[in-house]
Amino acid sequence: MSHNHPEIIDNLSVDETSRNFYQNVMQTQMTRREVMAGVTAATAVAAGGSLLASCTGDGLMEAPTPAVTSIAKSLADRVVIPAGYTATVLYSLGDPVKAGIPAYKNDGTDTDFANRAGDHFDALYFFGMNAAGTFQADNSARGLLCMNHEALTEAFLHAGKIDNTRTNGNRRVSSQVLKEIEAHGISVIEVTRGVTGNGVTQVLDSAKNRRLTARTPMTFSGPAAGDARLKHKSYTANGATFGDGISTQGTLNNCANGYTPWGTYLTCEENWAGYFFRGKADQTRRDDIERYGIRTINAAGAAVDSVGFQGHNWDTADGNEEEFKRFDCTATGADGSADYRNVPNNFGYIVEVDPFNPASVIKKRTALGRMGHEGCWPGKITAGKPVTFYMGDDGRFEYIYKFVSSANWDPADVGGGVAAGDKYMNSGKLYAAKFDSSGNGTWLELAPGQNGLSSANGFGTQADVAIVTRRAADIAGATNMDRPEWATVNQANGDVFFTLTNNSGRGNGAATELPEIYKGGQDIGVDAANPRVNNGNGHIIRIREAGGDNSATNFRWEILVFGARADNAANNISQLTSVSDFSSPDGLWMDPRGLLWIQTDDGSTFTTGTGAAGSGSEALSNNQMLVTIPGEFGQVPVIRRFLVGPKGCELTGVDMTPDGKTMFVNIQHPGEVVTNLDLTKPATFQSHWPMGSNPLADAASGTARPRSSTIVITKDDGGIIGL
Repeated sequence: MSHNHPEIIDNLSVDETSRNFYQNVMQTQMTRREVMAGVTAATAVAAGGSLLASCTGDGLMEAPTPAVTSIAKSLADRVVIPAGYTATVLYSLGDPVKAGIPAYKNDGTDTDFANRAGDHFDALYFFGMNAAGTFQADNSARGLLCMNHEALTEAFLHAGKIDNTRTNGNRRVSSQVLKEIEAHGISVIEVTRGVTGNGVTQVLDSAKNRRLTARTPMTFSGPAAGDARLKHKSYTANGATFGDGISTQGTLNNCANGYTPWGTYLTCEENWAGYFFRGKADQTRRDDIERYGIRTINAAGAAVDSVGFQGHNWDTADGNEEEFKRFDCTATGADGSADYRNVPNNFGYIVEVDPFNPASVIKKRTALGRMGHEGCWPGKITAGKPVTFYMGDDGRFEYIYKFVSSANWDPADVGGGVAAGDKYMNSGKLYAAKFDSSGNGTWLELAPGQNGLSSANGFGTQADVAIVTRRAADIAGATNMDRPEWATVNQANGDVFFTLTNNSGRGNGAATELPEIYKGGQDIGVDAANPRVNNGNGHIIRIREAGGDNSATNFRWEILVFGARADNAANNISQLTSVSDFSSPDGLWMDPRGLLWIQTDDGSTFTTGTGAAGSGSEALSNNQMLVTIPGEFGQVPVIRRFLVGPKGCELTGVDMTPDGKTMFVNIQHPGEVVTNLDLTKPATFQSHWPMGSNPLADAASGTARPRSSTIVITKDDGGIIGL
């Protein structure tokens, strides 16, 4: 999830030419026969055999209804789930990853986060594992849980108040910098069920358990590996030497994720640009590095010292460690080998990890492009067809992407680890999506000689595309989207869903966003796929590839649902009600039964409002997770609220065991608002969640520092979740 684009606007207007686009597509592009055409087998299972669709007041067909009773909104400092379900806390910030690591004190004095759970739990994925310790996709009783640690709430990570400013020669304490760097990255932990029930526990003495951090050695693969733009001043740290354009240190801002059909984990580097400092003396690069947000000029053109939204200033560490200095990317030497100007080019990739082999190489897959990656989800897996991956770039007016492998899928590669990744992820075609107003779309290939890319404009090789993907998509003419976040794919029919979380810059009369600047300094207005001005509540879009083939270059699309407050009639295009309204869809997952799970990361009045009750600007609820069955094109989804989180959190990763009886959900940064925080006065904390192992307990009277956590949800009757 992204934290660098706060959204505080419940959008004020919808462009008149596209106000009814959602309904127009359903009513004019689809015939009744198409609407009623068979719902997928997975959807049939999800609906428990009841597929009776009803008509809305507009005469439109509703999709099947999930077998979940919608819960009420909540502003309490606890997790709320439906009756008949139980939740427990499995794994929290600072918990030991391995046996022998002391229990977490949660007072800011803990160290060794290379062996503890990192902060800001984000996407997660469960891999079934057999008795031999290898991938077994259908095993629910034992497996490896992989999860991302995106960012930090520094105020709770340290013992006392810290000064991470850059003013008056202030320098960070190296031990604090080390803790923060190690609190990023990935956790891999083994979990197992007990003799009875569907709950799981962590296996602390598992040889598979490990942390990967912003210090862990990794390797580039694909077209950009070894490129001069990835090379930098050489240094040695954490047992390896870096700077040759092949070896690189660490992964940063790991947000959404993905998986491969051969059984490896994909983690996505999202807002990595915010970790770098670039001094205003460096005025030599005006294009590619700035397209990613590492700027030394403001919107008015004045030179400024540029610090990203995280503002950690790790490069100022008082021990003068080279591995920390790398976060100052100011050009100071004769070329890139003399300084760290190229280190930002080492981030922004899809990173492949083999969770079953702790000794295996970790690879950054450059063929899938460099951006603020949000998700990398495989299309429908079919033997003899290419492997496809769908990706979003989380920034205002950024793009939706697809990668199609050169190699065709061979099921014999299951369990092949990163060697299989070399086969399917190092060579292929990278595309950006273009949506037209008729409900059709085209995948624009990003390659030299295609769609306006040429040596003359900086794209003579595929490495150029891999390193400067955003500008390639600019030139190709892809559609600027409202912050593409997570993607998910219906493996039954290949349908692809993307969350477009929000965009308060759409059609606002200003041209301050980077894509606007790089497209001639013009305000980007509404279009059919992004039809709301000042889109503060977001929407979800569905893509169906031509012929149901995920490697096709043409597709149909529709807007599945618009987020909105139910009490804002002018903005509530999808006619959501108090049991289904939401804002800023972010996390997204279609489970194997065809249920679509939606998680929110809101910054509008829906979660942060301060108005009086009934004013329409009061806070309605903490962030939440909802569930729906998308049905067919043109059907109106029926949405149910399944979970509401504690104060200040966002809902992030979600997955289940293959039998559907154990659900994993991440609760990220409860108590994130630290304005006027006094660590000596727990009453100033926004949240104290969780209270022990019970996430359902109200933490309002607590005193502990809040902790990001993974919770496990099971059904009291031992049955399948959501059915």
